[in-house]
Amino acid sequence: MSLSHPEIVDGFSVTGMWGCSGNVLGPIKEAPMTLCTNHAAATATWEPKISKYCQARISVYKPFHFGDSKTKQRFDVVHNGKTSTVFIDLSHEPNSWYEMGTFDFNGSGEEYVRLTKTGETGHVRASVVKFEILRDKPEDGIYKTFYVNADKNYTPPEKWIRKYDFKDLKNHWVKFDVDLLAERGLIEGVSENEFSPDSAITLAEVTAVIARAIGLKEDKDGIPYDDGKHDHKYAGLIGAAAKHGILKNLPVSEVSGTFQPDKEVTREELAILIDNATLYTQKNIEWVKAFENKFYRLHDVSSISSQAKKAVEMVIHLGIMSGIEGRFDPGGRITRAHATVIIKKFLQTIVWAGPPTSSQWELTFQDEFNGDSLDWNVWDSENAPNDRLLSGRWKENARVENGILSLLTKKENRCGNQWTAAHIWVRKEVFEQAYGYWESSLRYAGAPGLNNAWWMMRETREFEIDINEGHYPNTINMTLHGQPITTKCHKADVDLSKDFHTYAVEWDLDEMIFYFDGMEVARMPTGNRKTPVFPIYSTAVMHGGGGQVTDALDGKNMDVDWVRVYKKKCRDND
Repeated sequence: MSLSHPEIVDGFSVTGMWGCSGNVLGPIKEAPMTLCTNHAAATATWEPKISKYCQARISVYKPFHFGDSKTKQRFDVVHNGKTSTVFIDLSHEPNSWYEMGTFDFNGSGEEYVRLTKTGETGHVRASVVKFEILRDKPEDGIYKTFYVNADKNYTPPEKWIRKYDFKDLKNHWVKFDVDLLAERGLIEGVSENEFSPDSAITLAEVTAVIARAIGLKEDKDGIPYDDGKHDHKYAGLIGAAAKHGILKNLPVSEVSGTFQPDKEVTREELAILIDNATLYTQKNIEWVKAFENKFYRLHDVSSISSQAKKAVEMVIHLGIMSGIEGRFDPGGRITRAHATVIIKKFLQTIVWAGPPTSSQWELTFQDEFNGDSLDWNVWDSENAPNDRLLSGRWKENARVENGILSLLTKKENRCGNQWTAAHIWVRKEVFEQAYGYWESSLRYAGAPGLNNAWWMMRETREFEIDINEGHYPNTINMTLHGQPITTKCHKADVDLSKDFHTYAVEWDLDEMIFYFDGMEVARMPTGNRKTPVFPIYSTAVMHGGGGQVTDALDGKNMDVDWVRVYKKKCRDND
């Protein structure tokens, strides 16, 4: 039976190496992923967070897979100062609930259910544990039922039910980008059900979106203009933007001393706002030197105002804005749709990319894939069948076109494999580094059954750092192989095959911090991973964690926009 909208307690954790699986599902309809491990002595813990004395009937959901271990697995229930141990055979069909028994909980100290994998071989899966809190008299039945789910990133219904429904975006080309920014609380409609994509965006509206994008907090006292209107809908965000220099050099403020919040914003005014916001973030943009600045190709540079020219030059160079048929059209209107696309590009290029600004960094390696083929003096490739996978991996499956590296997956029989994929890496003699900030912009292949991987490895294979072994549509798996083996799984709130997203790790002596679109999603101890590694991309068709393999995967690519690596700058006293 599939459960919809059950009460979920966030109390799940693991030790050892686990991976997310969409191939074998649990009973929670909104978050059905299970976790799987073949790591000896790995543990999974479900903590119910019970706060007062009660009796709880506990059941474990058994997700069956034909390849899983046939050894009975150990479950310990730690409760009321005692440990009760139950061994459960997880290897038999069908998927079902197994009632472990009724246990008394005192509501204090550590109380939990823990699975410990037994045996050196085979796989074990973790799904859901159900807690049924019984009434004071057990014969009176159940007082409350809740679940602790192994799909750790389950989102409660009140968060994933959209609070808007823009009717006028149903078939509009900008719908995907509006949904992305609206779901992150950055942009809003002109009403609850209308976005008005083709209307001009006002100066106040675009200022508010940019202020939210760079994390400014509302501050009405920052408004320096008479017409800033402290009672204006966006007064707090306008004030914050003014206070932090985001409105500097705007013609309307510099010339007249006023802000005019409800005027239609022009293209050069938007460029000024974005340039100021970029400076505010203090992000490292050394990478832009690899690109030609197409500003100098524009035919109407002389018509750009003096206070906007530097800003327009920068946003063109960064690729956030572009010309229209060879012209910038500085006084042109910006629609709400076009503003959404430009601000999303600003987020992807600046806000969601680059190392944290709490330290000073220098760029040590980059590839923007700007040529018409991969530079094989920099990269090397596997070029062989693979008896561990459904796919062999071949050099010709890695291609560069229009500034994008594509790792192509094809259904074709070759040397004993049913599929072909790709596996490339930077040559050790070209670049390797220990520590630093490693990031890449990727787009998943749009079908299940594929491992979309961005990772690093020591040449001697003593350890491996998986920044992401991604599975369609939205699973991000981060794993450290070596000592200790650690894994974390994050579920994005979007389909990761629809657009590029940034995946990164900040690596130092003590820990590794993983990021998705600039947001921290995991931390793990560095352990023995303290020697140089090199960047790697690979795809692999495989049964298991990537989901069911179907013909839908044929012809799909994992795409890479760029890869960049940084290291911290040495201080004078270092």
